[in-house]
Amino acid sequence: MNFSIGFLSVASDALKLEGISTTSAPMDASSRQWYRQKFYDHPELQRGSLSAFANVREKRVKVACKLCFDTGITTEREPDEDEFKNGLRLQLRSQTDIVD
Repeated sequence: MNFSIGFLSVASDALKLEGISTTSAPMDASSRQWYRQKFYDHPELQRGSLSAFANVREKRVKVACKLCFDTGITTEREPDEDEFKNGLRLQLRSQTDIVD
């Protein structure tokens, strides 16, 4: 079973208020407002992929809550680690494998 990421959208205006460009790669996380640092950007945002936007016209960027995302990854990894320890799995899945 793969982990399903629920990305939220952030309005373009909110990004502009924080000094984040909506036309190029996102700024360094250290320059963001404290509440924006609680979210991961969609992985395709740096490539400028349309799939990174909830609404391309409004440039609403998809984001995921870091706490929820990390908890989901950990929850998915636990059975894998048990299977690996018991010899039922040859190798552990990477984070990319879990997310995909």
